[in-house]
Amino acid sequence: MAPLSVHIKHAGKIHDLNLNTDLPPIVFKDAIYQVTGVPVDRMKVMVKGGVLKDDASWQKIGPKAGQTFMVIGAAGELPKPPEKPIVFLEDMDDTELAEALAKPVGLRNLGNTCYMNASVQALRAIPELQIALTAPSLQSATPLPAALRDLYGSMSRTSDTVTPMSFLSTLRQVNPQFAEMDRRGAMSGYAQQDAEECFGQIINTLRNVPGLNDDGSSSGLSPQASTETKKFVEQYLMGEMRRELTCDEAPEEPASVTTENVLKIECNINVTTNFMHTGIMNANQKVEKRSPSLNREAIYSQKSRLTRLPSYLVVHMVRFAWRQDIQKKTKIMRKVKFPLEFDALDLATEDLKAKLLPASRKLKEIEKERMERRKVRKRTKNAPSHTSSTPAPVATVDVDMGDATGVVTVDAPTEGEVEKGKTVGVAGGELEDEHVYRAREKEELEPLISEDLKRDLGASIAGLYDLVGTYTKAITYALVFAENSLSCVAIVTHKGPAADAGHYMGFVKKSVFHPAKGPRGAEGGDASSSLPSMEIDDDDEDWYKFDDDKVSLFAKDKLSTLDGGGWKDNEIDKDEAQISRTALNSSFGVSRNQIQVCLQLVRDDMRIYKNVAFPVYHSTWKDTPVSSFSVAERIVQERSLFEMVNVTYVDNSGDLNYVDAAGDPVVFNLGDIAWTLASTALVWLMIPGVGFFYSGLLRRKNALSMIWIGMVSVGVVSFQWFFWGYSLAFSETGSPFIGDLKYFALKGVLAEPSIGSTRIPAIVFCIYQCMFAAITPAIAVGAIAERGRLGPILVFIFVWSTLVYDPIACWTWNSNGWSFKMGGLDFAGGTPVHISSGTAALAISIFLGKRRGYGTQRLAYKPQNTSYVVLGTVFLWFGWFGFNGGSALSANLRAAQACIVTNLAASVGGLTWMLWDYRLERKWSAVGFCSGAIAGLVAITPASGFVGSPAAVVFGVMGGTVCNFATQLKFFFKYDDTLDIFASHAIGGVVGNILTGLFAQASVAGFDGITVIPGGWLDHHYIQLGYQLADSVSGLSYSFVMTTIILWVMHFIPGLSLRSSEETEILGVDDAEMGEFAYDYVGLEQEIGHEPESTVGPSREAREPPEPQQVSPTESTHSRDEKTVVQETVHS
Repeated sequence: MAPLSVHIKHAGKIHDLNLNTDLPPIVFKDAIYQVTGVPVDRMKVMVKGGVLKDDASWQKIGPKAGQTFMVIGAAGELPKPPEKPIVFLEDMDDTELAEALAKPVGLRNLGNTCYMNASVQALRAIPELQIALTAPSLQSATPLPAALRDLYGSMSRTSDTVTPMSFLSTLRQVNPQFAEMDRRGAMSGYAQQDAEECFGQIINTLRNVPGLNDDGSSSGLSPQASTETKKFVEQYLMGEMRRELTCDEAPEEPASVTTENVLKIECNINVTTNFMHTGIMNANQKVEKRSPSLNREAIYSQKSRLTRLPSYLVVHMVRFAWRQDIQKKTKIMRKVKFPLEFDALDLATEDLKAKLLPASRKLKEIEKERMERRKVRKRTKNAPSHTSSTPAPVATVDVDMGDATGVVTVDAPTEGEVEKGKTVGVAGGELEDEHVYRAREKEELEPLISEDLKRDLGASIAGLYDLVGTYTKAITYALVFAENSLSCVAIVTHKGPAADAGHYMGFVKKSVFHPAKGPRGAEGGDASSSLPSMEIDDDDEDWYKFDDDKVSLFAKDKLSTLDGGGWKDNEIDKDEAQISRTALNSSFGVSRNQIQVCLQLVRDDMRIYKNVAFPVYHSTWKDTPVSSFSVAERIVQERSLFEMVNVTYVDNSGDLNYVDAAGDPVVFNLGDIAWTLASTALVWLMIPGVGFFYSGLLRRKNALSMIWIGMVSVGVVSFQWFFWGYSLAFSETGSPFIGDLKYFALKGVLAEPSIGSTRIPAIVFCIYQCMFAAITPAIAVGAIAERGRLGPILVFIFVWSTLVYDPIACWTWNSNGWSFKMGGLDFAGGTPVHISSGTAALAISIFLGKRRGYGTQRLAYKPQNTSYVVLGTVFLWFGWFGFNGGSALSANLRAAQACIVTNLAASVGGLTWMLWDYRLERKWSAVGFCSGAIAGLVAITPASGFVGSPAAVVFGVMGGTVCNFATQLKFFFKYDDTLDIFASHAIGGVVGNILTGLFAQASVAGFDGITVIPGGWLDHHYIQLGYQLADSVSGLSYSFVMTTIILWVMHFIPGLSLRSSEETEILGVDDAEMGEFAYDYVGLEQEIGHEPESTVGPSREAREPPEPQQVSPTESTHSRDEKTVVQETVHS
């Protein structure tokens, strides 16, 4: 229906409006408000039959065009148009979006960097630091403050998660201890660090940051002011401690007094500590030192007091203690209550206390008055917020809708409020605007502040603090208090019992990021602060929780869960917690049921009671008393009793959470697990690919044996890997040369973090590496082609994998390996796989000797099935994406880069080899392209996780060229390498290792966010080439010598000689050793050079082709004696 033109009459004025009867009456009322200024909630629109209601039906009312509606109600101030044009969120850039949303952003975890993320978020709660970092001298003097400034700037200009890569790199450059690798090895990434240590080191590097002037600006903006003003840390974070030592045994001895600057005070926690204040006062301790008056060792009492209190006071909750039984630094899980407001007068000297006391008392009175006013405003709900720039009108039905004034009329105060009228500021039922009270408070407080403290910019003026930052270990162990903020503003928590493990999170009070005024309530704020500005109510005491890149709200009433005894996101059931404490604290005996309940709690939430020590007597486990034990240790020892797997799925992400025997939690990423398992399947495909590649290159009578070798290699090595291969290669407790039998029969290989990466469990890493172990002997044993016995091959593969592959894999990839420690770079197996197998093939070729007819035209045959060669190359190329890309052990950018360079090197290598062959034969050879592709893949293998894409072209060209020419070595040195395995794999692996030393880049290795290498020649790390040569020469020599020894020993063991008989060579390995063929017939006449005679028996007829085969002219020169041998063999 078309809109009706109607009239609105209000306060003697007529307004024209359009009425759309298809819309509800509330829309019509809103249109009336736009022209009359009468708010909808106090508007009465008179219609026929009464007042227009919001749910009325226009059909019943029946409005007509030109009708006049009477409106009753007092008009308020008309809505003003927006000062700035309206911009939709989708049209804003990152900076505008960050200002509009006014929500802080998280920091991405770059691999065990949660300690840094939490520290940075807590330091952001100091607004004065934001101003100090604007000093222009930061860039040239101190790199870390400049990086911190840039990081805070990035965080304030975006609404997305920030990646602190630049700050992290600078932090590790300035403080190398934060670049320490995980104890499980470099493949596991960087080690977890202590947030308290990180916080302290950042503060130390801020010592050169210029301080602030009296007007709140950075003194670094003025060179003269910068030299006259203290540094920022000295102003706002540094206190002065006075320590007095008095001799208990010689009271007449003069006291020894020393003073020192301190950046934190310590709260020592013991079995009697229940409150933070108690732990701090425990600093008055007994010490033993030599007495000059007694001339011997004596006991002294130490009394420590502060002579200067900074604006920000750091309290360190000392929660770590050395556990002698497990030889590890663990955390004290005792509950210690910490206050949100802290009176530090007890920590001050008498002189300082006298200066602080007047202002301290006045501030306490002021805060009490503010609380009363907040209660009144909250109850009446009609008083203006102190953040409002103009007073608002009163909205009650009994008050005239006149113009707003600066005085608000409220309901009559209660009798108690009348008596406290002066206190709360309510006189005669009137509550003044909050700005009036704040100005009055400032005037009253100013004369009470000590002149000495006024001159000391950054010093506390009253000794009253609010919590602004805590560094907690599932409990608080370090707190940062801010003067005069009167509320806690930042906390950092930690899950797990050890400093070098677990997970840190930060908690920052919402008011820090959305101040109603400037820093710490100063009027006007400061434009230089990077914190977003958004006005909030004083009563809004919620917090932001920073779990790396996840930012969420956290209620204030949950802060009490951070005081110790185990912490988790959700409150634990009180009854269950009480049961577990009863079991853990029992000193006279613990029942199996109690322990099982406790273990069930730990199973439900692995972050509770990780390493709680308690005395126990229990006949089920031991008949003798145990002084203490760990719940986590007992879980591992009694795993079979309770049939418990120490793995849980974490929240909605689906990640796996594992807790090891020491109680350290580790999160396994399911995406990384999936990629590694997929890569396992890809590498498995390479093994039959090797068989097809070799099979196509041989004569057809030996084709099936090569495919068979690849498959049995999988079977033998899989058993050997289960039996002891994995343990010999990757046990953490082995020697620099070979591992031990810690994981014999895969004992203990399940959910614990792998030695390769803590992001995947050991069982996944084990099966992935099994494929590498299986393909290596399959490559090497190809050297027996056309002249080797198949039975002894099974023994050879088992022995060779144990004595050759496992040691080389250990010293290359195990964190204990000598090459790994030296600094050798081998991403995916240049030495363990290719150099070892290629050199072993050379040893086999030399030891077995030449084939029949070597050096004659008889062996100048062409590949019997080029399609098999191409098919094998397809399998190998396809699987190599898992071979190199999967070696990242994570689905990340480094894996993607490895896949890119793998494909590029294979492509360039194939083209290079094919062009070299075309130079001689003027034919475009498919076999040449496939051979070159394999050479390029071999060359890029050790470098695939360390080099950029341009370098991959060099790897492909050099691999294709050098390996092509290396095929001539067998003619020069007179050995019979049937399939050119040494030229393609050993030489190609050496080329790859050398080029890795030249082109490896630290930036590429860092694509995974955790790996740090010095790089190669491109990064001016020239010694890397020496490391690569040492690794290559070691792999070559060791593999050749050990393979020769194995062959020599097997030769003298009956039945294990590898060399086949001459009859087998003539007949073919497939028929003689297997009795099966790759095809449905074998062209036997190609070997003897003529058609079979008619006297041959039925068994020969069965093998003949259905139609005559074309005989190669190069194989028509066999002697009559050879024919007779073959015929006699066939008849037999």
